[in-house]
Amino acid sequence: MGMSDQKTKITIEARCLGVEYMVVDFSHQDIYGEIEERLKQLNGPIHVLVNNVGMMFNIPEYFIKYPKDFNLKLINTNIVSITMMCQIVMPIMMEQKRRIKTNDRGIIINIGSAAGLTEFPFFSTYSASKAYITYFSKILSYEYEQDGIIIQTVTPNQVDTKLAANVQVPNLSTTPQSFVSYALKTVANERFTNGHPKHKLINNLSKFIGDLLGNHLYMNFKFRIIQNEMNLIKNANRKTKLISIDDDKIFD
Repeated sequence: MGMSDQKTKITIEARCLGVEYMVVDFSHQDIYGEIEERLKQLNGPIHVLVNNVGMMFNIPEYFIKYPKDFNLKLINTNIVSITMMCQIVMPIMMEQKRRIKTNDRGIIINIGSAAGLTEFPFFSTYSASKAYITYFSKILSYEYEQDGIIIQTVTPNQVDTKLAANVQVPNLSTTPQSFVSYALKTVANERFTNGHPKHKLINNLSKFIGDLLGNHLYMNFKFRIIQNEMNLIKNANRKTKLISIDDDKIFD
C-alpha cells in the first residue's frame, strides 16, 4: 500500500466516523503552515495531542548502508514532527485555558520507544531519534507543569504493527489493542510510562542486565544478538526475494 492508497483509506474511514481530518506526509517539512491554518479554522479548543507518527528502516542494518535520503526523512518524521506539533498546539492550549478561565488541562502524549532508552546497534538513527523524544518530552513536562499542561512520555517495547513487522520477537510483543487499553489508564497518572505491564517488565529487565554487565559488555551482547538477527532476515529475504523499501514497510 503506497501513500496515495493510505490517503484513500484514511479519507473513507474519517468520513464514516464524521470527523475532521488531514492527510500529510511528515517526512517533509513544508506541511506545518497548512496544519496550523487548519487548526485555526476548527475554531474550537484542543484538549489532546498524540504524537505517534514514526518511521524506521525495515530491517537491522549498518548505518552507512541506509539509502541516502532515508536519514533525513526519518529525522523529519520522528524528530521534527513532534517538535513542530508541540510548538503549534501548546500555545493554543495555554491561550484557551487563559481565555476560558477553566481548570481543564491540555494533554500531550508523545510516543517514544524502548529503543530510545538504551543504544540499539543497527537501528542507529531510529534509536537516537527516540532518545530525543524521551528527553524533549520530559523537559517540556517540567517546563509546563505549572501551566496545567500534562505531557506524558510513552516508551513501548514491541507492538504488533507494520513498523516493526520484520523485527518482532515472539512472545515479547503485544497487540495494539492490548497496549492501548493499558496505556490509556496511565494518562494523567504517570508522566513517564512503558505503557504496558509486559513492556515495563522487559525494559526493567534490560536495564538490570545492562547495569549488571556494564555498558560496554551489554552493548557487545546486543550487537551480537541483533547482528545475528539481521543476517537471518537478510538470508530469508534473499531466498524469497522480499527485500524492498517502500512506504508500507517503513511507516506506521
